[in-house]
Amino acid sequence: MIEQTQIVERFVAPEEEGFYLRVPFQVPEGVERIRISYTYRKNENIIDIGLCSPEGKVIGWAGSNRDELAVSEAVASPGFTPSPPAAGQWQILLGAYHVAKKGCTVQYHIVFEKKELRIFKGDTHTHTNGSDGVFTPKELTQIAGRMRLDYLFLTDHNNEVQNETPYSTDTLTVLPGTEWTHYRGHAGMLGIRHPLRDIIANSGEEVREILQIAQERGALVCLNHPFCPFCGWKFGFDLPYDLVEVWNGGIGAEANLKCLHWWDGELRKGKRIAAIGGSDFHRLEPGRIPA
Repeated sequence: MIEQTQIVERFVAPEEEGFYLRVPFQVPEGVERIRISYTYRKNENIIDIGLCSPEGKVIGWAGSNRDELAVSEAVASPGFTPSPPAAGQWQILLGAYHVAKKGCTVQYHIVFEKKELRIFKGDTHTHTNGSDGVFTPKELTQIAGRMRLDYLFLTDHNNEVQNETPYSTDTLTVLPGTEWTHYRGHAGMLGIRHPLRDIIANSGEEVREILQIAQERGALVCLNHPFCPFCGWKFGFDLPYDLVEVWNGGIGAEANLKCLHWWDGELRKGKRIAAIGGSDFHRLEPGRIPA
């Protein structure tokens, strides 16, 4: 992990007791997470802490019982809103609740965790009890945490309710998704909370419209298990999509290998189609092959 550290000090005069003060600091480009800790003579002073973004939005506030905080786009410390650490001038909010007669020096130790290329382990295809899975979203994320996944998409059938509540933790990023489910094929829609305008399609053009709208709203569209003998993709491949699930943990190897062979053939034709794998998790099944 690449880190950059900045030390900022603020002397609080006795006459500033009871004031709320702003302590500016500069966030550089390419930061993934901000960590702030602060020290002062606690036996003589009481200093609270808050954080304000470059736009002037209060990200959060904590009392003097808090020694540190962290903020990123996905997660943040209790009492703080997850926020992207945009480059620019941020402000620490200093609450001077009690200040000694000789004044108080507060030192802030600010650490910027920089973005870097990494390999992440996760799952793009899971189901909760909001469709035909057996676990609640919270239970499913706990299972993913025990498996040490870095990210998890919740993709219930024709459902977006699972995307309404944040479930990310310090070690697991939970991302929104939906599996548009039709009797003639399934398509994952990844990355946004509301990719669907409608779920009903009774013609090829209506299918095209559903996929196109999801893309226009910002979703990655993935054709799931297209060669599954039970719920494979029957609408053809001349449609808007971004990814193909070439390996699915819930179907047999024969269907997956058939999809891999098809995908290889498409690449040989010069097409650029991104391939992914998903577990299609519904319940704990000993011996099931993960994607």
